Amino acid sequence: MDTPAAAAGGDLYRDFLGGLDFEENRCRGLMSRSVAVPDDLYKKAVELAAKDRVSVEEFVSTALANRVASREFIESRARLFDREAFEQALTMIPDVEPEDHDRL
Repeated sequence: MDTPAAAAGGDLYRDFLGGLDFEENRCRGLMSRSVAVPDDLYKKAVELAAKDRVSVEEFVSTALANRVASREFIESRARLFDREAFEQALTMIPDVEPEDHDRL
């Protein structure tokens, strides 16, 4: 392996990259980044990746992609919010006391 991080990490680095070395990942259009992760979180990611029979890199990439997609979806829905329509809808709700099963 031709990077200092790869040399320092050995097999763990190779496993993190999904079994590919630095040059193979670069050729596939992947970018290598370092992220500080608490040990317990990393260990949990390793366990879950093993259960899913995927590399830690694939597991983390998928989790990150899901988080980004969720955020983008929520933001796109928020852009549709119309305060005036919301206020109008509120005026249609009757002003009555809640039923017993709805009380806090």
